[in-house]
Amino acid sequence: MVVLVVSGLLLRFALVRWSRRGAGYGKNGQNITKLGRPNGLGSARGHLSEVNLSRLFKPGKYSMTMGLRRLDEKNWLTIDEEYLPEHRLRAELLSKSRNKVLQCLPGSEVACVEVLEFVVSFLIKRWPEVFELFGETDGDGVDGGRYFVRNNKTGEEFRIVAPYEVEPLEIAARLAIEDFNLLVKGEESGEYLL
Repeated sequence: MVVLVVSGLLLRFALVRWSRRGAGYGKNGQNITKLGRPNGLGSARGHLSEVNLSRLFKPGKYSMTMGLRRLDEKNWLTIDEEYLPEHRLRAELLSKSRNKVLQCLPGSEVACVEVLEFVVSFLIKRWPEVFELFGETDGDGVDGGRYFVRNNKTGEEFRIVAPYEVEPLEIAARLAIEDFNLLVKGEESGEYLL
């Protein structure tokens, strides 16, 4: 079982929403949100002065949650005016600092392919004018299937079936301007590993 966590803009959105909900209170009525601005957290729309930490904790001793909520699937991966500038930045980071910004650990290959399939499936349905599938033909002109995805905004094309020319997680990252973190259940420990 694989859990996909989308970070970046989603985290920023969640923190801004939490800050607007007001103070959260602990069991005995003590205010647990008056912590000031968390290190490194902010918003383009203003500063976060309070974060509702009550959403991050389960009842009980030392029980912390990830604060995850169901995502609105229609607005999961967006194409807006920031797409091309962010795409250029991501392409530059992948070409100059690939080992720092992309890691696919041994044992995560199946999960990375699953993410690619999910991202491509979503993008071609939600943004058909931007993303399209196409196939290749053999020497006799027989269509071999829909093996490639084309990004009409950038002109890039990627093979989306094995053998891959680019790692599946990198393809997903180049198509969608989101950060993908995969949590895979460890075979020995049974715990989810990043």
